[in-house]
Amino acid sequence: DAAPVEGSDSDKRRMIAFVGGIDVTDGRWDTPAHELYSTLTPGNEHAADFYNGVAPSTSAKYGPRQPWHDIHMYVEGGGAYDLCTNFEDRWNNQNSRWADALYKGIAEGEFGVGDDAAVVPAPEEDKSAWNTQLFRSINMDSADFVPEALKDGRLTHRKGRTFDDSIQRAYIHHIRRAKRFIYLENQYFLGSCFSWKVSETTKCPHLIPMELTARIE
Repeated sequence: DAAPVEGSDSDKRRMIAFVGGIDVTDGRWDTPAHELYSTLTPGNEHAADFYNGVAPSTSAKYGPRQPWHDIHMYVEGGGAYDLCTNFEDRWNNQNSRWADALYKGIAEGEFGVGDDAAVVPAPEEDKSAWNTQLFRSINMDSADFVPEALKDGRLTHRKGRTFDDSIQRAYIHHIRRAKRFIYLENQYFLGSCFSWKVSETTKCPHLIPMELTARIE
């Protein structure tokens, strides 16, 4: 949590969130210089963490390596509360009676959730700020969803399973409404071929490749 917004009359704390840095380990980082060779030498940062998916035959000894581009974000306003909800959904699914002592959840009103002073976004004149919206790809195996989320259409329920596929729905929404070009950047983007005649039994109905194909003129 962070101090109340400057100039606010509220004494409630406000919520902020940090996202990213999943692979916090040796070599899983980069600098603006994006060194391709010098950090590969024995004893240096990337010597034991070499990867180049573009050129598999590239030598781990001589490089070049593929730079890391993990994204890190500082989020405030309503997006921070959404991230807190995502954390609680996953925590409640995986915790145990022993873990309850570590995290008891956010009490209603504790951070002034719903109060303008607690979820105020960055000022419009801050040119370094970006608008954010949280999307997820997660199912009931990894998260405990609140019943209200299913009732208001935020979740999908099919064949006895509940899941949040808002990432896929967001992709489809923008692909269908694109007017001039489509730019996608995703570290783990994979497209299935379940609509091809020879692969009709493929059990991974990823719709994005089909949506992209439909827009090619």
